[in-house]
Amino acid sequence: KMYGHGYELYCMTSSHDGRMVASACKSSKPQEAAILIWETSTWKQIGRIEVHSLTVTQLEFSPVTNLLLSVSRDRTLALHDLNWDGSNLSISRVKYLDKKTSP
Repeated sequence: KMYGHGYELYCMTSSHDGRMVASACKSSKPQEAAILIWETSTWKQIGRIEVHSLTVTQLEFSPVTNLLLSVSRDRTLALHDLNWDGSNLSISRVKYLDKKTSP
């Protein structure tokens, strides 16, 4: 079991090297809409991404890098770069689009 979300899981994905899993639960508030990042050898939470305000409906890792795409019911999408060196996870936002800023 993966504890940390306030409600039931809505979506999850794993990195293509199998080292990380990203998960999100149903949410109606920004603090509940966090994406949790887990390390698969110990199943401990190693990161948290707070960028959306409603349920994250889709998560997907890039097949060739550790880029993570997240899409939410709040009509936003975000692209994150995750770098896990075995002991520390660094997360940086590469792109963020919402209904107001999309072309």
